[in-house]
Amino acid sequence: MSLETLKDAQAHFITRDEVCSRLIKLDKELDESRAVNITVTAAISALKEAGAVERESINKRLDGMNEFREALKDQTAQYITRTEHEIRHVQLDKDMEALKSIASSHITREEYDTKHTSLEKDIKSLEISRAEINAKASLTSLYVAYGLTVVSIIIALVSLFHEMG
Repeated sequence: MSLETLKDAQAHFITRDEVCSRLIKLDKELDESRAVNITVTAAISALKEAGAVERESINKRLDGMNEFREALKDQTAQYITRTEHEIRHVQLDKDMEALKSIASSHITREEYDTKHTSLEKDIKSLEISRAEINAKASLTSLYVAYGLTVVSIIIALVSLFHEMG
């Protein structure tokens, strides 16, 4: 082997110091890679946990929306349709016209109150007249009773004098 062959072979080989320095460098890179891997794993776990929390939050929100949708569905099921509304509205218009017709043939509350007050006055007047007539009738009866009493006394006196004399 010649010196040149050795030098060529030596060019292909690295020294122990270079190997150690490369190993130290690779160890550092491996440690950094492991640290990055741990950080990435922690970040992935945090993202998974945040995703699970967000998923739960979204599910609760969707459940609330579904409940609201069901409530609206139940509520709208109780509404009447436009056709039913129009039919009822036409019937109510007819009923209103009938009531207006009936109301026009009757007296108003004010007219009623006026008539009622007038009738009460008339009734009071008639009651007073009746009391006066009853009083006059009683007075007449009293006079008749007095008259009959006087006539009875006169007859009794005449009979008495007639027997005596």
